[in-house]
Amino acid sequence: NRRTASSRFVGRVSELERGHRAVDALFDHDGADRIPLVIVAGEAGIGKTRFLDELLADARARGAFAARGQCVEHGGEVRPLSAIVDLLDDLGREAAELGVTLAAELEPLVRPHADGSPTTLSEAPARLDEQVASALRDVSAHRSLVVAVEDLHWADETTRRLLLSIVRARGLDGVLVVLTYRDDELHRRHPLLPFLADLERSVRSERIGLSPLDESEVAELATSIRGDLPSVDAVRELTTRSGGIPFYAEELLTAESDERRPPAGARHVILARLQRLDPAALRCAQAAAVLTAPIDPLVLRDAAGRDTDFHAALDDLHQDRLLVESGLAAGFGFRHDLIREVLLDELLPGERTELFGRAARSLRRHRPDRLGEIARLPATAMELPEALAASVGAA
Repeated sequence: NRRTASSRFVGRVSELERGHRAVDALFDHDGADRIPLVIVAGEAGIGKTRFLDELLADARARGAFAARGQCVEHGGEVRPLSAIVDLLDDLGREAAELGVTLAAELEPLVRPHADGSPTTLSEAPARLDEQVASALRDVSAHRSLVVAVEDLHWADETTRRLLLSIVRARGLDGVLVVLTYRDDELHRRHPLLPFLADLERSVRSERIGLSPLDESEVAELATSIRGDLPSVDAVRELTTRSGGIPFYAEELLTAESDERRPPAGARHVILARLQRLDPAALRCAQAAAVLTAPIDPLVLRDAAGRDTDFHAALDDLHQDRLLVESGLAAGFGFRHDLIREVLLDELLPGERTELFGRAARSLRRHRPDRLGEIARLPATAMELPEALAASVGAA
């Protein structure tokens, strides 16, 4: 099924107000309230691109020009300067309309190869920082300008250096820089972390974090797509499975109503995150998938297997925001149910049987009070005598 996006922009009221203030300041000629930099953060599927669309539409409606670029990663490799090529392509068209001539040194980046292959890093001019800042200065002298770069977590070092030089450059009072990135992609040693710190030390900035939608907003999203208001129970289930993330909610709403497997689009995004895990963290995540939140750490340790470096694995899952602390009691749960569903769906039959059996034994050892869960697990593991005894005890 093809995912259907909502025709209405849902939620984000306070976040949009902060973004609009930055656009307002772009047209404030005395510059007292100028906000030269907006940073939009959120996990994959949270709606950063849609949020950026709203900001740029506001800026264009007020007469500004928007140049937009996207950092690109493919097969684990970052394409150098991809966002800058996009920006200069937009900027070149605007400059031509305004009668502004861009520096000749930028031509290799503005014009792609004749065969359509991407421009390579080796073709970047030696004075790229100065020339790009000069181009922005020339265009913004005629018309207010918004420079937007998406997916900064995939930016190469040259792109990061260039963006830092832009926000620090003088004479760019008519330019607003808007950057987006996935905060769930940032591990402790990610090169974007010191770059963000440098950015926020350099200029006044507005940092906007996009949070999951609440139940009322998920209901509004569902109504926009389906045309009628779902039941309270349907909205609650949709919110639980999607975690309030618009992309996942749209995927679930577009899927067939009787299809309980994770939708393909959501599945691919989650699998891409899981592929980054080392084997120990993946084993720990798989073990967590067979348990019910709140997941007791002692139960999870034994269910994952004694040979697993449990504390390091749990730390990795927590850092990647796949597992979060449960608000119900001391323990953990998945960020949203789709992660658990994808993990279970990827298990081979033998793996499934082994994991459920090990989890049942771990529960009996550490949490014998959780009789209902103990009864469920051995049945899935095909340990039928144990399942019968546990079911009688639970009843």
